[in-house]
Amino acid sequence: MICSSCGILSSFVGKPRSIWEDGFLSALLFSSVIGYLSLRGWTNITLFLALILVAFRWQSVWPEARAYVPELRGVMLVLFLPIAVLLISQAARQDWIVKAYDGPARMLICIPLMLYLCTKRMDFARLLGVAAPLALFVLVAEVKLNPSASAFWGGRFATYFVDTDTFGVYALIFATFCLFSIDRATAACGKWLLALQLAGVVAGGYLLIGSQTRGAWVALPIVFALWFILRGRTMDRRYLLTLSGGLLLGLMLALVLFPGAAARLSSVFNEVSMWRSGAHRDSSAGLRLTMWHMSWELFKHSPLFGYGDTGFRVYLNEPWITSFASLDARSTILNGPHNEFLANILRSGVLGGVAVIGLFLAPFRVFWRQRSCQDAQVAKASHIGMAYLVCLMVSSISFEVFNLKYTSTFYGIVISCLVAQVVSGQRLAGRSQDSI
Repeated sequence: MICSSCGILSSFVGKPRSIWEDGFLSALLFSSVIGYLSLRGWTNITLFLALILVAFRWQSVWPEARAYVPELRGVMLVLFLPIAVLLISQAARQDWIVKAYDGPARMLICIPLMLYLCTKRMDFARLLGVAAPLALFVLVAEVKLNPSASAFWGGRFATYFVDTDTFGVYALIFATFCLFSIDRATAACGKWLLALQLAGVVAGGYLLIGSQTRGAWVALPIVFALWFILRGRTMDRRYLLTLSGGLLLGLMLALVLFPGAAARLSSVFNEVSMWRSGAHRDSSAGLRLTMWHMSWELFKHSPLFGYGDTGFRVYLNEPWITSFASLDARSTILNGPHNEFLANILRSGVLGGVAVIGLFLAPFRVFWRQRSCQDAQVAKASHIGMAYLVCLMVSSISFEVFNLKYTSTFYGIVISCLVAQVVSGQRLAGRSQDSI
């Protein structure tokens, strides 16, 4: 039975070595997706276990892996940047906090994993197409069987260690993985896979609406537009209609189960309007806008190296802050400004902003260049990667997407796996084309 399971999982590896090595690696990556929001610390554990495997095989794979370094240099640089920026800014301030390196270190150690995966030619896009819907089904079961976590957040969906905003953003991301996994190859694999992925889209929509994470809702039209540009016009009409029906069903289900969802979304416009007029500046959206203003003013007073995680607190009662920020806003910003870019320029100065932009744009460039690759799986991996980064970029406007260890780990794993698939697959496709 174990050997059979390893054999199934090892089928995701394009360049097999041994059924145990390939099956173990695939199982780790598969479970890192399924357990990401359900089991505390599991994604971190899977990364470290994968790195043990990489270390064990490193001497034998390095001669092949180093050939990919020139093509991976940009992504390797941006995975290194967050920890380098922390070192520079902390050294300049003489403010050493070891805990701050937890998240950036996890991105850094994904570099050898990415090089190793280039030699394996793993079809991570296909693996995601199965793992993502299963992860969403697990989350639906969890919020129903353990409602205490959601009750803590006033009925908004969450798990015992994932807050409702993080939950909503990654419900969107996992639903997006399902959506972008659907293509002609899906139909060729049988109706069960199409049904699984459509059900994943519906489950993800249900969880997203139930989380009431408005920042993630804003990304929905952008995700659909990207999907149509990349995939919709090339898809068979029958499957396009099936998918559209599934999406419509998910929306209708969400509106029936969460009648207040539309009102919550429309409240954003009212809150922004009241903030601009000064009628009510301490609404949910209003507090975010004020915190963004505060972050920018603080940044202008220390643009080079920032303040670290807490250094800005001594300035919160200065007249140039209190002149527009209420006590509630000054208290709320202690947990971060709820914007990834602003959080990093506040923490590490201008280099922190450069690091965030790099984490978004460097892998996006790799995916964009191969979006029309003749190898269908390379193109699919590129589309999934772009969709993932778009979700993160849009969500990062009102949410800090790299501020937790497990979110940094997940970013490192997903980007490493998809970039490795795209780069190694494109090279293989190029050789095949040259031989014709």
